[in-house]
Amino acid sequence: MTVVDRLLAFSGLLNKLHVQYAQFPCSHSIPNTALDIAPPCATPVIQAVYDARQNAQQARIEALQAEVKELQKTLGEGENAEQIVSKHIKLLHRYNEAKDATQILIGKLAAYRQATIRQVHNDFGLTDED
Repeated sequence: MTVVDRLLAFSGLLNKLHVQYAQFPCSHSIPNTALDIAPPCATPVIQAVYDARQNAQQARIEALQAEVKELQKTLGEGENAEQIVSKHIKLLHRYNEAKDATQILIGKLAAYRQATIRQVHNDFGLTDED
């Protein structure tokens, strides 16, 4: 379990403490249902839990930003995702057309040799995955 995972799990404790804390609000507290803002009169324990949750969220944000940067390096800066997907689809179509044409030729060669397609595949060292 990573530090981020532990901190996120620890944030569940914040929810439990908030429910307990809400039963005994201080006189100048404000409603805090979103748990985004620590109550103004938070005890040290509640403040520590709140800080841990904030740190976990910040660590998660930083991890996601690092992942985005890494993916942008891999794909190229400023590349349009739709263009990349479109290019890959076109390449897959070209590959499939070439493979289909090859299978047709292998079938004709097998008929000419009066052999099975599997025998022709074996003659050329082709596997079932090819």
